[in-house]
Amino acid sequence: MHIKANRIFIHLTLVFIDIVFFMQNIQKAIEELQQAKLKAYQVPVKGSTKVAGELCMETITPYVSPKMLNMKIVEEENYGDKVIFTQNFSGVVFKPADIIETIECWQVVLDMPEVHSVMMLSGEELDPVRMDKPIQANRSRSGAYILRYTPNPKGIFVASGTPQVQIAVEAYEILNEQGVSTRVVSVPCERLMEQEDKDFIREVLSPELEARVFVNAKMDVQKVADLMLDMIEALEG
Repeated sequence: MHIKANRIFIHLTLVFIDIVFFMQNIQKAIEELQQAKLKAYQVPVKGSTKVAGELCMETITPYVSPKMLNMKIVEEENYGDKVIFTQNFSGVVFKPADIIETIECWQVVLDMPEVHSVMMLSGEELDPVRMDKPIQANRSRSGAYILRYTPNPKGIFVASGTPQVQIAVEAYEILNEQGVSTRVVSVPCERLMEQEDKDFIREVLSPELEARVFVNAKMDVQKVADLMLDMIEALEG
């Protein structure tokens, strides 16, 4: 009986050591991704989230085997805006808009290896949308954040993934040049956003702004800008 108890104790100790070692490696991988993020800020380049995702996987592999993460990667072009998961899917879906968001989403995945997650990446090469500060903060962690902002906005663009966020940003810039104040909200992970408190969601999505456009990949930039302008004028009229 005493020998059996000792074996159980030794087994549990080894399991604990494995868990500690695994978590230490997770932290190292997150730190390496943070360094990659800093470099991406310093030299912003046109690229795809698919390539960014592959680079992230190469970065973490020396520390954590991707197979140990409950994560699946799919190409967004194969699914578009369709619902690709059954109602029973209880995991987390990430749709990053550029390399910065891709790195941040990978960091979140590493932080919760026990959660099933899906990363929807695109092979389309587009300009980066994240040029903001502070660099250190992981803005994708909350699921949604204000990407572009002008004071006293009259409308809000909401977008998720590539090229939706890029379309929203270009429409925002068109209206900004015309003196029309709007806001762009990027939603790399809707489920994480839903887990935030109501005050945060209210601050980001601004329910008081009735003029809002939810951008999809098939929308033309100018038409998105015109749609927002029409909504604002209709509400003001």
